Amino acid sequence: MAGRLGPGRTVLDLGSGFGGSARYLAGRFGCRVVALNISEPQNERHRRTNAAQGLDGLIEVVTGSFQDIPYPPDSFDVVWSQEAFCHSGDRHQLLAEAVRVLNPRGEMVFTDLMAADTAPAEALRSAVARLEVEAFATPSYYHRTLTGLGLERVDFDDRSDQLLTHYVRLTEETGQRAGELGHLISPAYLQGLLQNLPLWVEACRTALMSWGIFHDRRL
Repeated sequence: MAGRLGPGRTVLDLGSGFGGSARYLAGRFGCRVVALNISEPQNERHRRTNAAQGLDGLIEVVTGSFQDIPYPPDSFDVVWSQEAFCHSGDRHQLLAEAVRVLNPRGEMVFTDLMAADTAPAEALRSAVARLEVEAFATPSYYHRTLTGLGLERVDFDDRSDQLLTHYVRLTEETGQRAGELGHLISPAYLQGLLQNLPLWVEACRTALMSWGIFHDRRL
């Protein structure tokens, strides 16, 4: 994988947010990164940070949807994403687009929040409501769909055991910093977050959620 991330290589970061991953990849490996993200306010902050760190020559921030990637087939050596696919309302379309723009022998690396394969269909509905999607994908869904789209190797490094620690800490720190956060985000959003996060903690505690790293290669 590291061999595909050097100078002259191109990476597409899907759902890039404020750009932490894009800056890490460009800064460490010297590759060119196209950061595709639907939120223009996030993208403006991303561009400013890139310029401040001298990385704007390697990172192009593009406003757009990963449901309809604005690039021709075979455009990227690597497609990358972190915890973004869970926000999609049509994951099959998203994955098909990601595979379409991947070079032959290109590699796709992503992490995502998922339902465990053994979780009942309704078990996470209340928790995921905050993300405004009906349900999470599962590891088996990603494996089955990516294989069907022509990826020859679909590896999943299951790190679900890390989820509980993460969400316990996130819940505790959000509660402790509620006063500070109240000046940065709307009171309604903060209240909804404080009510919703314990549902995620319980889902992790009862092994209803899954998380890990997918590393796949195109034929």
